[in-house]
Amino acid sequence: MGPGARRDTLDNHFGDWNWKKISALGWTLHKKMIEAVKWTKEHSKALSELEKTIQPALIAQWKAEVESWEEDNSSPNPFESQFNPVTQASVRLQLTELEAQDLQAGINVSLHTDVSPSGLITSGMDLEDQQ
Repeated sequence: MGPGARRDTLDNHFGDWNWKKISALGWTLHKKMIEAVKWTKEHSKALSELEKTIQPALIAQWKAEVESWEEDNSSPNPFESQFNPVTQASVRLQLTELEAQDLQAGINVSLHTDVSPSGLITSGMDLEDQQ
């Protein structure tokens, strides 16, 4: 088989595959549409059940925020989280600050002179992580 015959054979195979793909496109899209309609019904039902548990004022406010963002992308994105995550380091810092305030006020709730309450809590969290 020469280089031209090889190229012709590959072109025939690719052309055949493309023809089969195009010929089956209607059936494939029909099958996907039926599946999409089924899932649309299921998701609509789940959404309506969820919306029953949320106050209507909050839903209206959220929809207004989404519509505002869709019209003008410079407004805040309602899909981005607006809360800062709580980390172990920030919790430890808060606990030590509270202990420092208590010690300045003359309140000492330590069980041992060498270990503070926040030290016990952090060592408990470390033990939990090790398990």
